[in-house]
Amino acid sequence: MLALLGIAGKIIGMFYRLPLTNILGAEGMGLYQMIFPVYSFILAVLCGGLPAAISKNVSEYTAMKDESAARQTLWSSLVVVTVSGAAIGVVLFLFKDKIAYLQGNDKASVAYISIIPAVVFSGMISCFRGYFQGKQNLLPSGISQIVEQVVKVGAGLFFASVMIERGVEYGVFGALMGVSVSEAAALSYLGIRFFVRAAKKRKSEEISRSIVPVMAEAAADTACVATNGSRAQNESEIPQKARRVKRNFVQTIKDVYSVALPITLGALVLPVSQVVDSFLIVNLLVKSGTDVELSTSLFGLMSGPVGSLLSMPTVITVALATSLLPRIAYNKLKGGDISQAADKSIDVFLFAILPCAAVFAIAPAPVLRILYSRGLTESEIGIAATVLRVESADILALGMIQLTSAMLQGIGKAKIPVSNLVIGAVVKVATTIALLPVLGIVGAAIGNVAFYFVTCISDVVCAKRYYGAFLNLKKRAKIILCALSFSAILALYPLLAMIMNETLAFLCAAGAASCAYVLLSVKTKCILLREMLQ
Repeated sequence: MLALLGIAGKIIGMFYRLPLTNILGAEGMGLYQMIFPVYSFILAVLCGGLPAAISKNVSEYTAMKDESAARQTLWSSLVVVTVSGAAIGVVLFLFKDKIAYLQGNDKASVAYISIIPAVVFSGMISCFRGYFQGKQNLLPSGISQIVEQVVKVGAGLFFASVMIERGVEYGVFGALMGVSVSEAAALSYLGIRFFVRAAKKRKSEEISRSIVPVMAEAAADTACVATNGSRAQNESEIPQKARRVKRNFVQTIKDVYSVALPITLGALVLPVSQVVDSFLIVNLLVKSGTDVELSTSLFGLMSGPVGSLLSMPTVITVALATSLLPRIAYNKLKGGDISQAADKSIDVFLFAILPCAAVFAIAPAPVLRILYSRGLTESEIGIAATVLRVESADILALGMIQLTSAMLQGIGKAKIPVSNLVIGAVVKVATTIALLPVLGIVGAAIGNVAFYFVTCISDVVCAKRYYGAFLNLKKRAKIILCALSFSAILALYPLLAMIMNETLAFLCAAGAASCAYVLLSVKTKCILLREMLQ
């Protein structure tokens, strides 16, 4: 459900980028993408590991039927992120001019003001999402993403179109103001959902106590006696933080951040690398002889249209990882099988992601032309298509990073993905510095590929120590063969383009390839619907 809602949200976000690109142009999107990595970095510092940590802790408390500890985890985390977010907002306001100067374009300064409210709201949203995910109720998270995207589209496009007349930097200010408004709307939904649920639960408990107080007390005593022996037997296997003990604010925050800190450090690596890109790429292009406007536009192409397309398929792996982490933590605490859930998630991941990677590798230009022809020139589409083809494999590597990180975090090994991400980031920066002056923006794209694949390989090797041979390609040969068939049919679109319009040829080939993929998958039973729903 979270994947489907996430896909819907990404589609809405994609259609947001289309008119936004047409309103702001390549330079405006470059400014937008210079600011967004800094915003992402701030969120990673503030709450990068909080949803996962809260989810893991709440899942464990739920397994122990300790609801008060689960609620206290939420409230304590909300206090910390709200105060911290307000402090970070003040710092951002004071240093916005300096940040824009260091990025190489002073026009970015004014737009930083508009994302300050979003910093506070996003931190609070992450706490609520972590709580619901820990309850293994992913629907509120998915719906809040839809609310967020819908409001962002409406408010962002309205403010951008109104303010663009004052200059491109003010158009970007308006677009980012839509982000703050959308975060406020998503927070309102999650807050209302939580309080309505809590009120219903209190009312139900009050009715139950008033009608059958004696029966409730007797049932509780009976349950206590029945479980006393097994609880004593398994006491040594239960983490201390998951036992029913009274916790104060400091203890609760310590429990949360003992899990959140390594995850946050891992979550910081990608935003940090994006921030480094926002400083590095434009400045290196300028030093190599490209003017500031064109350098900003090239960076905007890579991080805007290309980045948006690459991020769309990953919504599936984000949903899988989000549901996988609390499930593994819950099963580990209860002594269940943690490998089976990971195995099924990888099957769904490969089934969904392989065709997406094939489309971006084989036919990047038609995809970009369909989506961005009004906002980008033909030469810009050509550059973006080259970058998209180079980075098409990133979605496979990034998806595996997300899944293996969830697998390791679920068993308390969150430090391992952090170290692997740092190694990958170092490789990325070195590759970008070496290749960008020679290959231009394509050199930066190759740096991204190096980053994701080095990290992915490292994570898979580490995860195998705890989960065994979970990535058995022989076992998944049917999925791979179906994906190869999809690719072979899609690759015929240039032949069709000789007798019809290129866009129509691509759509016909993609439609035929998709039908063949689904039919072959059903025929070979490479993945079953019930497996995807479990």
